[in-house]
Amino acid sequence: MRVNLTKVVRCMVLVLLLIIFCNVLTFVYGPQSGLQGIHLPPGPLAEIFGGHLRQPETKPFVKLKSTETCKDLEMKTFVEPAVFQTIGVNNDSFVYSAFLEDSSIRIIGLRQVSNVNVHCQIWYADVKEDPLVIGDVHAEFIPEDHGRKYTSTFFLCKIPAKHPNGTPFAVSVVKNACDQPLNIMLVRHPGTVTLDFTLCVSPLNYRYSRAYELVEMIEMNKMLGAQKLIFYNHSTGSNVDKVLDFYSLKGEIEVVPWHLPVKTDTWPPTGDPEIHYFGQLSALNDCLYRYKNRSHYLVYTDLDEFIIPRQHRSWNEMMADSEKAQKDLAYAQAQCVFFRKEWLKPPEQYQTAALKYNSVVLKHTLRETYTFPHGSRSKYVINPSRVKTVGVHNVWSFSGGATLLPPSTALLHHYRNWEKPDDPQPKEEDLTAVNKYGDELVRRLNSVWSFLSHVPLDINISSYGPFVS
Repeated sequence: MRVNLTKVVRCMVLVLLLIIFCNVLTFVYGPQSGLQGIHLPPGPLAEIFGGHLRQPETKPFVKLKSTETCKDLEMKTFVEPAVFQTIGVNNDSFVYSAFLEDSSIRIIGLRQVSNVNVHCQIWYADVKEDPLVIGDVHAEFIPEDHGRKYTSTFFLCKIPAKHPNGTPFAVSVVKNACDQPLNIMLVRHPGTVTLDFTLCVSPLNYRYSRAYELVEMIEMNKMLGAQKLIFYNHSTGSNVDKVLDFYSLKGEIEVVPWHLPVKTDTWPPTGDPEIHYFGQLSALNDCLYRYKNRSHYLVYTDLDEFIIPRQHRSWNEMMADSEKAQKDLAYAQAQCVFFRKEWLKPPEQYQTAALKYNSVVLKHTLRETYTFPHGSRSKYVINPSRVKTVGVHNVWSFSGGATLLPPSTALLHHYRNWEKPDDPQPKEEDLTAVNKYGDELVRRLNSVWSFLSHVPLDINISSYGPFVS
């Protein structure tokens, strides 16, 4: 039998080119690429990523120099995502993000519970005169600091009227007006409302690794009406990172880095943290201002919670009726009920899926009969244009009216492990979520996990070492 060497060589070359092509696709379209906005042709890639990827994030180098206000003082920075930056060398205060308002710049950060006298340096990139102006800063505590060393804080930087036609580009907070700054933040400008409902989630922590919970949480909230979900990432496991990459590439979530510069909670506990629960209040309020001019409503719940309408199928229908009753509605608050995870009762038709995907919604249809009053463990939906400050369970500063949703309209389903499993709390069956969303939830879980079949549903926290934060 004679072998045609030319054909063999051609076949080998074709195989080699195919391997190279596949690797290029993996690199270009994989999570590590950071690509956004690129349209994909019909096919498997388009199906996975929703037909598009994000375009490359540009990080230009920017340099400005003051000619009069603080002569020869320079501002130079790469355009980077927000990170915590210190104000002074003694690390008594930190800043994270900056948002342009009518006559001020609202800066979100942390500070010790003491008076801080600071100034702000405001830089303009679109003026011919000196690009620097100095503003006064007023600091406002955000409630619920729980007596920790650091508290979540608004630094309000008043904009002088020096450049009425200019637009603030960047801002620094300094102890003395002309100090060389130790921080620099790009000023985020108001956007255009393109979203109906955006969900804000407290920081992921303790190397969060419950991928099964995260996928179900995202899909359930999408069914309820969420078009975008915002996650603040303090620490996550490798399996959850893959889930976040999957949804990020589809453009359905935003992951905000949240690496705190102070001592946080650990598991097991290793002493008192310096900030309450991973700077939760700063994250929640950052989400408020990040999406204030981009989303009609913001929804605030945790990973194990869902605001479930009782009379409606979606948040959109529920809020439309709420706004008819309250024309200047600032927020609507739902009362909390506990679905305890030790009480297992999946409906027969969902048992297979419930066990396969460890679905908290499908497995747990028994809840306590007790309903917490409004303001205690509550969560809420807000109109961000009417809200200035949010808390964990309450809205602290707003203009307009508030609606306290009765249990007949909506309940916050909180699926949680109970510290006292033998607690004789009365229970009742509640099939509202399962009856409304069960079939669609199963379909979605089947679909997502077919793409993420290589991702572990969970990783034991002990695998990360003796302590995690």
